[in-house]
Amino acid sequence: MRLPSNKPLNQPPFALHIGCYATLLGLLIALYAAPLYAESLALRSARGILFVQIWPEGGCTVEAPAKKVRPLQNQPGVYWLDDQLLQVTLVPIANFCAASTCADTTATGLLKTHRDWELAHWRQSLGTPTLSLADSGQVSLAETQWLFWSFAMPQSESADNVKKQLMLSTRVGEHVLNLGVPLWQHGTEQQMKTYLESVAATLAILHDPVDIAAVQNTLRGPARYVAVPAQPATGAVSRIEECGLEFQLPSAQWTFRERQTHGPLVMHLYERKSLTDARDHTMINVTCEKTRPEWDIATYSAMLRKRNGASGIIERILTRKNGGLAPENAIAYRVRWVDNAASQHTSYIVHMLSGGTGMQFVADTTTELYETLRPEWDAALRTLVVTGSAR
Repeated sequence: MRLPSNKPLNQPPFALHIGCYATLLGLLIALYAAPLYAESLALRSARGILFVQIWPEGGCTVEAPAKKVRPLQNQPGVYWLDDQLLQVTLVPIANFCAASTCADTTATGLLKTHRDWELAHWRQSLGTPTLSLADSGQVSLAETQWLFWSFAMPQSESADNVKKQLMLSTRVGEHVLNLGVPLWQHGTEQQMKTYLESVAATLAILHDPVDIAAVQNTLRGPARYVAVPAQPATGAVSRIEECGLEFQLPSAQWTFRERQTHGPLVMHLYERKSLTDARDHTMINVTCEKTRPEWDIATYSAMLRKRNGASGIIERILTRKNGGLAPENAIAYRVRWVDNAASQHTSYIVHMLSGGTGMQFVADTTTELYETLRPEWDAALRTLVVTGSAR
């Protein structure tokens, strides 16, 4: 399934990451210029995966069943759910609708304008100016109007065993939510359309600002996070005075590597002695920066997620309330993601805020090594202390 306008990702989702210990990956955007627009997240649920779309005034969710969930390499918003590929995207109406292109501002008219805009992107991506609609029509699901549309893939693309792309779109607030699946050579269109409709029928609109920690508590229940096993950190204590943060390295296998600055952003990088013969890129990095005084931790964390690209699957959210974190004004995510080399990673990403200073703690390794390193990471998280004395 080829998707237009997607940029490669080789960093932990919504975490500014130093790859291979030296190269800054991801675009550093000035903090005070970072707008808080809509964002898309994927949370592991009991049924499979809950796709959460968030904008300042509220949000929406759709849920898809799956036993195994894997984000697609280099394709934010695209996931393998067992043996099914599903794309979930959220597009601000302002991206495709101007006075000259949105003469019809009815719900159906906006969806058709969005459809044509998306189709133009597909033509550009596939290099096929003649790409045209195969089908288009309205569908009513759970009292919500959707636009179903599809198009045949060019013959050159059929080598990937994809005959058509099937889409369902609906308006949510000032955005369009789009669901897409490929129709494989061995599949039937009605079967895939039924699958799309089953996901679309789970749509729920959230009318208040979204607290994603509360959303995941609803999915998981109020159970406390249990560190496994509960062992103490035994490494050196790292005091980062310029950030107002200190923590203890998990063990003597961890050492400080270097300090870097990138504009207003300060980074401290730590590395671990390799657990494998190959270089496994296991690392910890800590960043800090000045923030807007009116921001709370939810706003700052949302800004980081949006600024650095939220892609991957959020498997767990940790806070002081559920026992996963020591700092009070903090939120953490355990995220699974795929890098450019198709390696699966598991990361702990902690966002903290104190006295106008925002901090981020990232521990990252391959998913293959995660269970081995989890005791060390849990130990380090329990030692995080925000001193509030950044200089």
